[in-house]
Amino acid sequence: MAWLNLWRVVRGDRGLRFRNLWWIVAAWTAPLLFAAPFASQDVWVYVAQGKLVTSGFGSGNALHHLGHSAWLSGVDPRYRTGASVYGPGSVDLSALFATVSGGHPWIAVACWRLAVIAALGLCSWGVATVAAARGANPVEAVVAGVANPGVLIIFIGGIHNDAVMIGLAVTGTALAVTKRRWWALALVALAVTIKAPAALAVLAIAWWCWNGAVWPRRVAALAASIALTLGLLAVAGFGSGGGFNWLGSASHGTLASSFSLLHLAGVTSPGAVNLMQSLGILAAVLLVLLVPRGRSWIGALALGLAVAALCAANTQPWYLLWALPVVACALGNGRAQRPVILVLCIMTAWSELPFGVLVWFMGIIALAVMWIHWQQSWHELGLPARSFSTVDDEIVLTHSKG
Repeated sequence: MAWLNLWRVVRGDRGLRFRNLWWIVAAWTAPLLFAAPFASQDVWVYVAQGKLVTSGFGSGNALHHLGHSAWLSGVDPRYRTGASVYGPGSVDLSALFATVSGGHPWIAVACWRLAVIAALGLCSWGVATVAAARGANPVEAVVAGVANPGVLIIFIGGIHNDAVMIGLAVTGTALAVTKRRWWALALVALAVTIKAPAALAVLAIAWWCWNGAVWPRRVAALAASIALTLGLLAVAGFGSGGGFNWLGSASHGTLASSFSLLHLAGVTSPGAVNLMQSLGILAAVLLVLLVPRGRSWIGALALGLAVAALCAANTQPWYLLWALPVVACALGNGRAQRPVILVLCIMTAWSELPFGVLVWFMGIIALAVMWIHWQQSWHELGLPARSFSTVDDEIVLTHSKG
């Protein structure tokens, strides 16, 4: 309720600045800094993988090689066998935190929480920059897309490396709309080394920020972005000792989670789970690349990330937080984005509370109902008399009539 009230205030007063809000957000965040990891406990898997690397094993090895180490005390037994499902950049960060922890797993966990906070700081800057470029209220966009209960509770309380991925991806998006395309591609390629879904941002920036260029140049930009991503993955994989093994581990699911649409339908076979994930990835790529004329590629990226999240082999609530800050980037005069943000926030923040699964599927139904409204407001329109269109390497401001 406090967040909704703050959102109402900043929406009604465009004169408010970020310095008026820091103490509020700090007050919401401070208790989470001293709390144990919330819900999933995935962060213990992160730090155990970091310890595995510093112990001389590659991330392609199973965690049980650590024996009876204290680093495994918080790890679910299901994750003690098999290679890492996280990108090499994430494992490299875990190895760094394990090194500076002095042999104390909880210090490595605290380091991950600080990394998440830093990533959300980057994400806030990115959301504010894109919103300002579109003529929207940057303070409202940050309050809606970053300083909300879903992001704060799940990312800071739960400590998920997804926050680092989306922080880099949104920052890259901001650089893209401010004419720094190659820096943008470098950041989103770095985000892919954390988790693979950031590859959608690579495709979106490489394809649409060269829109208007001759086809050979546009195709060359796409090829260069893919080469850059693969190069960073190779370098990060060399550091973690796992190479590209993690792609195979991350791309195959064996069980549909309780938040999966297949689980709701009573289908739990590995074949169906992997088929749905593959179709979801294909649909997400098509949504990102085939944006109708006059529509926003940033909105398409948000939609693609949401589709990939809902169709993932092992869907988890925080996966939808890939899309939430990107939706806030697209915040403008359209009426659909605000209800979408509200539903996404409720779905994620409520996921670990009683009836969380019920709220989750009710949220999916609500999002489906709002689809037509999203279509109607999914424009590049920033102000009533202006519109932004991306041509070659700059944002050209054009005045519309009528």
